[in-house]
Parts: sequence; structure tokens; C-alpha cells
Amino acid sequence: MKSFFLGTLVVLLLVPAAALAARPGQWTGPYVGLKVGLNHSSADGISSENAFTAGIYGGYDWMLSRSIVFGGSIFYLWNQDTGHDVCFAGVCGNVNGGSNVYGVDGRIGFPMGRSSQFMPYLKIGYAHIDLTGDFSGDDTGWRFGAGFEWQLAYNTSLTFEYTHADYGDDVGNWDNNNLTVGVNFRF
Repeated sequence: MKSFFLGTLVVLLLVPAAALAARPGQWTGPYVGLKVGLNHSSADGISSENAFTAGIYGGYDWMLSRSIVFGGSIFYLWNQDTGHDVCFAGVCGNVNGGSNVYGVDGRIGFPMGRSSQFMPYLKIGYAHIDLTGDFSGDDTGWRFGAGFEWQLAYNTSLTFEYTHADYGDDVGNWDNNNLTVGVNFRF
């Protein structure tokens, strides 16, 4: 399944740049994007730590009216391995751990501004996590978030986003909190 998501994202990134672009404030159509930022991860029995995160994604938005946009996307996020303090039965140590995350998100946005070029949005999704480094395991969980997208030109926009994801007992109740900035290319 992971290869399906990564393959789909590669195909989306190869869409010809000559495709028709949306006018500012027009949100209907496909897009691909890149983002970077900060990941804050934690789990049962380990310290909470901050690390670098980077991701790619692709999706499609539908502008239902001047004030409502619905959309969906697939994504892949890499969260850097970083040192976590661990204590078990009175013995403490340090382990390296990060994660690879992929999944699907849905969002609802609310365009505003004179040309509807600013859009705050809410999102909810479902993701699969694979732990990396000294940790092992994988699980699925819900994620939610909020963000803001700003169309700078006909086919380029900036995003600022926060997402939170909870994963179950298979990975020790792992949590990822990501704060990212990204760039979208609309077609």
C-alpha cells in the first residue's frame, strides 16, 4: 500500500507544467505540494522530542461556492530520527526514533479576501505510521488539523498547517504533532 501512495505522488508530480492553471481565488482543480517543518513526537514511556519533518502530497479541490471548498489528498511525511530518553524498570537510556507516515486527508476550506485568494481550512484524515530508528512497529490512526492557504499566483500557493495524529497500542500510543509550511502547484 505504501508503494501505491508513493507511486501516485510521483505520477502527480510529473503532471505537465503546461496544464491549465487556476486564476487566483479559483480553488477547483488538482494540485501537488511539498512541505517542511517541525515534528513533535511522543509515546508511552519515552520523552517528547522535536525533529525535522518533510513531506509530499497531491490532491483535488472543489469550489462549491464563493465561500466553501471541499478537497481530498494523499500524502507522505518523513519525520527525522531523534534521540528519546527511555526509562523501564528503573533503567534509563537513550534511543533514536522517527517515523514514516502516509495516508489520506479530507478538508473543508473557507475562501476569503477580495479575490478569495486566502483560505483557512480544517482537515481530518487517516494515516499509517512506520516507526524508524531503534523503534519498530506500525499502526494506523486518525489525524486532524487546521491550516491556511494563500494563492500567490495563478498556479502557486503557500500553506501553513498544524496536524495532530494519534496511533494505537501497537506503537505505544505514538503521537505526532507537525507544524509545517509548504508550497502548492495547481493545475
